[in-house]
Amino acid sequence: MPDWPLAATVARSGTGALARAVSRNQSTVLAIGFVVALAWLSLVAWRMSPYDVALSHARLSPAYDVGAYTWRSIAFVVGWVLMTCAMMLPTTVPLVHAFRAVTRHRAALSLALLLGYVGTWLVFGVTAYLADIIVHFGVEHSPMMQQHIGLLTAAPLIVGGMYQFTPFKTACLRKCRSPNSFIIQHWRGGCLRMQALRIGAHHGLYCVGCCWGLMVIMFAVGMGNVAWMLMLAAAMTCEKTLPRGRLLTGPLGAGLIIAGIGVIALGGNL
Repeated sequence: MPDWPLAATVARSGTGALARAVSRNQSTVLAIGFVVALAWLSLVAWRMSPYDVALSHARLSPAYDVGAYTWRSIAFVVGWVLMTCAMMLPTTVPLVHAFRAVTRHRAALSLALLLGYVGTWLVFGVTAYLADIIVHFGVEHSPMMQQHIGLLTAAPLIVGGMYQFTPFKTACLRKCRSPNSFIIQHWRGGCLRMQALRIGAHHGLYCVGCCWGLMVIMFAVGMGNVAWMLMLAAAMTCEKTLPRGRLLTGPLGAGLIIAGIGVIALGGNL
């Protein structure tokens, strides 16, 4: 069950202190909610614009077109950060609550925490993007891979589904669902902003370990696929924050494996 700092506040404080804690927690949810809503709106607007091709991984630029690759790489970084904010920030609400309780609700430290968290996801995204480029080059220069394109499209779904059943997924999910214990274990003082940045990055590593199998699916369906984004974001938020959210891990994995098999049967069409 997730750790929530509010329970400790109830046990230690009177009505006035509890009311202030609730108000602060509400302000945290509103602030994160505003950023998440802005990210979703930006992605939807981008998807509806003439530049939505930058959110798709169906076709890369020719190898000799360095300018086009530079543009697509910049577009990917912007799109990935927006997608991370839209899909992953809702799952950080318990973490930010716990952190604000420890740091006496300093907004600057909470911002550093989230920057470290998003930064870790950005490193993962860039790494996955480079791997995606290699796969595309392989497809473009290998007739055999072109003949089995359905397998490449289905692979992220099947791999993501299988990963849901691994012990590493379970261990990382446990860390993500216990932010209080994580903060207490890693908060050491010193340079407070740097410490907050490190804690955010460290927790981001566990979050990547928990959810990378789901996020790589976006490389198969495209970052502009809002329907898949909504489904995966809802699944990850429920899995990491609801009291019985971990019960979703198995059914979600099985559903993704079935979906991957269905993609193969349909010849690679999502």
